[in-house]
Amino acid sequence: MNKSYAVSPLSEDKVDRAFPLIRSLEPDLDLDAWRRFCREGFEETGHNGIAGTVFVASNPRGYLQGLCVAALPEEAREGPASQARVLEVPIFIAASAADRDGVAAEMMEFLEAYGRDKVCGGIHIWPLDRDTWKRLVEHAPPPAAAAGVTIPLAGR
Repeated sequence: MNKSYAVSPLSEDKVDRAFPLIRSLEPDLDLDAWRRFCREGFEETGHNGIAGTVFVASNPRGYLQGLCVAALPEEAREGPASQARVLEVPIFIAASAADRDGVAAEMMEFLEAYGRDKVCGGIHIWPLDRDTWKRLVEHAPPPAAAAGVTIPLAGR
């Protein structure tokens, strides 16, 4: 596959540029709350019982075209790696007007590799709705696997 997008952790210099992407999910979110979330709320030390990373997909010109959050629940980090260990993806946004499918495909390819690296048996993408952001910032547990989409990872 010809790589048209680079997927990488959200760096401090891109936090403000990623704000319109997250606002598409949570229109009432203000910039200061987003900055605080990126700075404090989702570090590797954990948040909501999960530790995770915000990733962005950039096109060759550097424009942000997608955003996702990938996390491992605390019990998955501490317990043995197994088929039951699942990479949680609370937020997955592909926002390109011209190539939404391409952005989504490359973010999924990245998440699959990331999940394999973290020795996960699958990826659980949460349903995107008005409660997604609230669930993430208010310490709610991940939704049941039946909510959203769970993708098994082969070739771990």
